[in-house]
Amino acid sequence: MDRRTTHNLLTVGAIALTVSAMLAVAGSVAADPAVGERAAPAAAPSIALPPPSGRFAAGTVSLHWIDASRPDPFLPGRRRELLVQLWYPAAGTAGFPPARYLPARVARAFERLGGIAAPVFDRIRVHARSGAPAVSGRHPLVLFSPGGGMLSGFYTSLLEELASQGFIVLAIDHPYDAEVVELPGGRLVTRRFGEGPLDINRGLSIRIADVRFVLDRLTQLNARGRFAGRLDLTRIGMFGHSRGGATAAELMLRDSRVDAGANLDGSFNQRAARRGVRGPFLLMTAPRGVGPSEQAYRAHLRRSQLRLTLRGADHYTFSDFALTLPALERLAPGLRKELAVGSIDARRALAIERGYLGAFFRAHLKATREPLLTHASAAYPEVSFKRGTH
Repeated sequence: MDRRTTHNLLTVGAIALTVSAMLAVAGSVAADPAVGERAAPAAAPSIALPPPSGRFAAGTVSLHWIDASRPDPFLPGRRRELLVQLWYPAAGTAGFPPARYLPARVARAFERLGGIAAPVFDRIRVHARSGAPAVSGRHPLVLFSPGGGMLSGFYTSLLEELASQGFIVLAIDHPYDAEVVELPGGRLVTRRFGEGPLDINRGLSIRIADVRFVLDRLTQLNARGRFAGRLDLTRIGMFGHSRGGATAAELMLRDSRVDAGANLDGSFNQRAARRGVRGPFLLMTAPRGVGPSEQAYRAHLRRSQLRLTLRGADHYTFSDFALTLPALERLAPGLRKELAVGSIDARRALAIERGYLGAFFRAHLKATREPLLTHASAAYPEVSFKRGTH
């Protein structure tokens, strides 16, 4: 098992440590008998995510889709349900409310599951506005799949950035893989997959089917409603973190509708581990020993593929945890030791990730010339740059 895979085991443990440490530091926390939830710790910090750098404001909406062709893997008689959140370039945001970092019931479910206390999530300020209208014109699409146990909301800084650059991002929260997903009617679906090889392989296969179903729904999404005529279905990319990165790699082999893909500190599994990846592909990792799946990827590097190593990064540097951890540490001293975010400054890491992801998808979905992708950059000395060859 690659070290990147074992990092998934840290997610639940690190989050559980957060709440216990927060409660220990903040003292006893009163329970509200009316709602059965803990009150906000007096010292709960306010956390502002860095603003996107693109020329567009960002809007966001969540969609609930049902795949009538697939049964629910854990509920006989039900069909597979997905929650897909879209981040997109907004025509205007006046009068539209700021989006939440996590849905209220999901945030409180994390508290019940031993996670970060919900009031902390409530204080994370994002930049997207809920329900804002999309900018006119047709925009390239980028699909996103989060790491094992993770939610797409934990990557808001990257997703808002791509929306601000003119991409429509469709992020998939995979039920039973994510720690908790809220479906219509207030139904909370919690994680069922473990970290054993069989669980990982089965979960990855379900993720791949999820993404292909989302691809199937794009024509309908583009036909009517708020996104009618806004989607350019000829220009589609995908990226993911950790297990989501493995999903993106596998999609590049299995579905020709995906034109370019990126893997943020993930492994390669199934066919991608044996054959490498088809088409333009970006692998950005933390520095560590190379696992067997990455060796297979390197053996099949193509000219249109890049392998970047970010010095000072660790597994969760590629999520918002690196940004929110300094504030959380005020309530949970020692959390950094448990949650692997590396030593690189979080805002610097985000700027690098945004820079390369944006350049990669602009080059391959908008056909722009991107010098950042041609050679190592003096602007980013923390990055080890490798261009693939046959």
